[in-house]
Amino acid sequence: MNEELSESLNILAKTFAIFTIKDIEDKKQKIWLLHAMGFSNTDVAVILNTTKTAVGMTISRMRTDKSKVKGEEEIE
Repeated sequence: MNEELSESLNILAKTFAIFTIKDIEDKKQKIWLLHAMGFSNTDVAVILNTTKTAVGMTISRMRTDKSKVKGEEEIE
């Protein structure tokens, strides 16, 4: 019973995620939003029909880019 409930909630969450990102065209933004919503790289990859490696690399690059921007703002 708990396993069925867990699976149903997982499906509901993925459906909600797809609805949330449907109007976003940029794949990087979709990845970042789904990541921020708490989805695993594997789940994000399934939702966006890509690989978990591509998702992980995108998240890593976006983190690096954000830290560079924060570092530049602090210097100015």
